[in-house]
Amino acid sequence: MNILPAADAGIDQLVDEQTSVILTGTGNDSDGSIASYAWNQTSGTSVTLTNTKNASTSFTAPTLTAVEALTFTLTVTDNEGAIASDSVLITVNPVNTAPAANAGIDQLVDEQTSVTLMGSGSDSDGRIASYAWNQTSGINVTLTNANNARTSFTAPDVTTIEVFTFELTATDNEEMTANDTVDITVSPIIEVTGVQAISTNYNFWCSSNTEAVAWFDDSIAIVIEGNDALAFDHATMTRMVEFFHRLYDKYESITGLTNLPLDTPWQDHITIQIPLDNCGAGGLANHGVRGISVGRGFFDEQYDILLSGQERYHQVFFYESNRNFWPPYFNESFDWAMDDEPMNWGWWTVGMNNAMAVMMSDILDVELEYFGQDSMWFRDRMVANFKTYKSNSSYNFDYGWRQEYMPWNTNESINDLMSGLIIHSYETWGGETWLTNFYQAIGTVVPRSNVFTYQECRDNIYRIWSDAAEVDLLSFFVDELRWDITSDSDASAPILLQYSLADVLAGGNGSFPGTGSSGTSVVVSLNQQDFSARYGIVDGAFVPQKDGETVVSTSGITFDFSAKTGISQHDGIPSKGPYRHSDPSLQSHNLGTNPNYSGDPDNHAFIDMHATVGLTYNLDKIRLSYNNGAAITKFTARFGSATGAKINYWVLLDGAEVHYGELLSGNHEVQDVDINLTDDNAYLTLVIADANTGTINNAHGYIGDPILHSTGLPTDTAAVPTNPIDKATSALAWQTLNWNYGLGVENYDIYLWKEALPQPSLPSYSVSTTELIPYEYLAFGEKYNWKIISNLSDTSLNSPVYSFMVQPENVQTDPIYNISPAAQAERTALYTLNGINQITGVDSYITSGMRIGFYGDSNTDVIVWQQSLVDALSIQGATSLNRGINGADIQELWEGIRSYDAGGGLTEPEPFADQIVTDDVDVAIIYIGINDVLNNNPNTSTASYKSYLNLIVQACITSNIKVVLVAATTYNEKPDGSNLYDDQLDEYQTAAEEVALSSGVTFVPARTHFLNYLKNNNVSVQEDGNIIFPYQTGILNSDVVHHNEAGKLFLSDLVADGLQRSLVP
Repeated sequence: MNILPAADAGIDQLVDEQTSVILTGTGNDSDGSIASYAWNQTSGTSVTLTNTKNASTSFTAPTLTAVEALTFTLTVTDNEGAIASDSVLITVNPVNTAPAANAGIDQLVDEQTSVTLMGSGSDSDGRIASYAWNQTSGINVTLTNANNARTSFTAPDVTTIEVFTFELTATDNEEMTANDTVDITVSPIIEVTGVQAISTNYNFWCSSNTEAVAWFDDSIAIVIEGNDALAFDHATMTRMVEFFHRLYDKYESITGLTNLPLDTPWQDHITIQIPLDNCGAGGLANHGVRGISVGRGFFDEQYDILLSGQERYHQVFFYESNRNFWPPYFNESFDWAMDDEPMNWGWWTVGMNNAMAVMMSDILDVELEYFGQDSMWFRDRMVANFKTYKSNSSYNFDYGWRQEYMPWNTNESINDLMSGLIIHSYETWGGETWLTNFYQAIGTVVPRSNVFTYQECRDNIYRIWSDAAEVDLLSFFVDELRWDITSDSDASAPILLQYSLADVLAGGNGSFPGTGSSGTSVVVSLNQQDFSARYGIVDGAFVPQKDGETVVSTSGITFDFSAKTGISQHDGIPSKGPYRHSDPSLQSHNLGTNPNYSGDPDNHAFIDMHATVGLTYNLDKIRLSYNNGAAITKFTARFGSATGAKINYWVLLDGAEVHYGELLSGNHEVQDVDINLTDDNAYLTLVIADANTGTINNAHGYIGDPILHSTGLPTDTAAVPTNPIDKATSALAWQTLNWNYGLGVENYDIYLWKEALPQPSLPSYSVSTTELIPYEYLAFGEKYNWKIISNLSDTSLNSPVYSFMVQPENVQTDPIYNISPAAQAERTALYTLNGINQITGVDSYITSGMRIGFYGDSNTDVIVWQQSLVDALSIQGATSLNRGINGADIQELWEGIRSYDAGGGLTEPEPFADQIVTDDVDVAIIYIGINDVLNNNPNTSTASYKSYLNLIVQACITSNIKVVLVAATTYNEKPDGSNLYDDQLDEYQTAAEEVALSSGVTFVPARTHFLNYLKNNNVSVQEDGNIIFPYQTGILNSDVVHHNEAGKLFLSDLVADGLQRSLVP
């Protein structure tokens, strides 16, 4: 016999609507088991039950308007089919959320105008059933549709400003209500006769206070925050209002912009608002709308000036008003990105604002006030900068107009140069007539494509200026401003060219960007008595003789230096140019006049000449190298001296002195040289001597940016190879291909292929210089064909097919290591680890509170203060501990016997094993070894170095500290294995790697990465194909062992990568 099961539907519940309800049922069977459960609703508003076949179910209480009981039944069935049921009662209470009412925004209106009140309401658990508007203050008005969300009325006549308040009541479908009010401020319409003043309300841009005084006539209003301005002198304020009439009338007349909208007007007037605090600015204005905002301080100064009877107006009023009449689309005609930053533009607006202050004060015949200075002072400051630019031919568009700050005064922004050009144009080409034409011409040019289309900008300026002057100003922009211009009237307009004598001295082609290698010279020997001829563009070099004439050219020209040359002579290589501007030596002597020259610091170069030496250049061969002829018009340079040096220098043309200078202070000195040249000049000679001091010790002179300035017509002939020449039979496998320069060529397409194969259908390379380094080595013993396509702006010039034979492999040995771009790319990939990005990215293993200790020598010390690494760790909440000991070797690090004063700041250091416990670090960075090859006599053996490394690593492991073991890097920077201590440092790295592998800690092969970087960046191929390494230091090191800023940053990134790897779970 089967005993019936029992069902329990749970306890009755009281819940609110829209809440989740859980029904917890149970069932039992004394002689078996419960086989199934079933829930169903038996009364009340229907709901949806979940999991109805489980013991427990749930539902959401429905939305109700009155209390309601819902009944649910649970049925259980046992394992023999017997059933039992039980019910539960759920009582649901309705809950009503109050509605929301919004009466709209407050308004400021004139009398007799129609006013609409834009109300609204919302109810989160229902709907709005009705609206009701009610007036609570002010003269009674008649509301239309007062039972709608929106209502309206007509503002009544008022004699003074009056506030009307209206209340909106919103009622929901369950009769709950909400209220909101809105204020409507009604102002009287005043018939204006002359200038008047009234108290008023006004919404200033930069103040929440609306109390104000308006001085106004029929169209101009000066609205001043506060109420004290009611007491201002009427005659004075009348003059001020009349000034703004004259100013705005003249702007409309000159610009032709007569229908510009009003900006934040007071009663439909052009409004000059005067808040007490003008958002911290002297003046503010928007472009393309009339109306300005000027701070009370400037305004009070202006009021006092007029009150004293003077007719002088503050620059800020002209400046801000000009913004009104400079719509944003004007900038699209000729504004560009400064410093190549896409958001750094708009400086022409500032330049025009300041220039208009000068021009408008002149047109209105009033004096300008600028912080106690007058119109002429303000004008002269800007015009002087323009004259500085014009008078120095080393400045051009790329070097003078494309930087935010002017290169000759980095404290002054570029807008002053722009202002100077505009004022010069106004004064030169017709005053107000030119200015009127200028504004009309802006709309006649095609807007530039983007802020980087510098040529479009230059061309538009040329066309606008020419139209305004009613004369073609091509010669002004090309010859005087040194801009490249695309002329409408002549497709073959002259092209400007700058030829770097420093670059060609280093084996380059002289064009920008230069191709010569830093630290090299085509002058490989110097005869102390006779002229050392090269018979090329570099005609040769010589030592000025202390007695009699010195031969200075291959043509036999002589010059007598003896009266100003000492007894010492120099018999070494005369120059080592070019040094790029990024080199610290160039920066310290200020020889590169701006690091952003042509947008590329590599375009800076200077010649280093150790007294007493001279160089001569063949100008005719330079002219021929241009491929279409060119007129060399000027030579410019900046001569400078090394610290402690006393030198003198000459510039000769065809053996005649055209400039002589002396730098005798013994400090850094520079002198600029600017010399005009003619087509008759054949030889240019540059000489550095010892100033007759009798010593050449440190008598280094520098010639910074020695530039020949040329103009010529675009080339019309194809390019011709210069190295290797056509049909050459012994080209190098690592050959650099060169060809002559063509004026006006924008880039070159190069086809290069083995003669046994067909010509490629697409260019093998596209380059912007007259040099190509093939990506991979050429094949030994193979014959190659190549073709050069010179691409100008409107045409392309195809060369014939040239050829050369690569030498057999046994003619000349390979370089010590592969220097091809392909090999360089492989090395770059190996050392480009992006460690800093790793430890700051989303996958960083650096955690907040982590402590990182840096243990080692002075190079370890400087890593800690390399900002990118410290900042990255700090961002992640980690602490960096500096334990780099200046001068320490590995034994001193282990024993703790050298003071940390100069490094980590510990006056009483502990032995390493104790120090790491005291420091309580999570990770120890170990970077030590360079002093081990320097300090000891004999230096630390590799076995001893490895033994101490083991001790250091095991001490960390014992203290549960993770280790990043960083290999010692370099002594000097030649990457060919010829540096002192290279072999031992290689052994140290191997030893460190073995310790890391045997101990299971992280290893950073920093020496390998440093050498790979140096292999890519410290190599040069000379004219004869020899591979040289120009620098011993200066690339990653500041001296033979210490890292410079680039080296610190490079090493920090390697260490960061190692740190991330050490923390991988």
